[in-house]
Amino acid sequence: RIVESEACYMAASHVTEELLNILKKQLQIMIESKEDVERFVSADIAFHQIICEASQNPLLEKSMNKILQENRKSQQLTRKTFGYHDGIHYHELIIRALEEQDAKKAKHCMFDHLQNGINRLQNQKKESGA
Repeated sequence: RIVESEACYMAASHVTEELLNILKKQLQIMIESKEDVERFVSADIAFHQIICEASQNPLLEKSMNKILQENRKSQQLTRKTFGYHDGIHYHELIIRALEEQDAKKAKHCMFDHLQNGINRLQNQKKESGA
């Protein structure tokens, strides 16, 4: 959460039209893949990898890529459990903040995105009595 939010903050200072177009393409794939969990998750992971790459911090990019790939299975389960709406919603907010080149807003949107996922998982765990 903290690392990826910081990557988003740093990416905001390196925004280009090309970067925005690539992020929007991944978002569009997500929107079109609501019934295809694997394709949705692949686009979701790509979205986050692209932001990490745009941070222009190779160490951060390398470590986040490893984390994102290792968490692919859990992301697939999360998508099957909670659906797609939140991911699409937060990615739209992140793109908007990047378009505005508002680093603080981009960081905040990414943090909220990731925290929302954590909160939903924790609530589900409480509800299931685990």
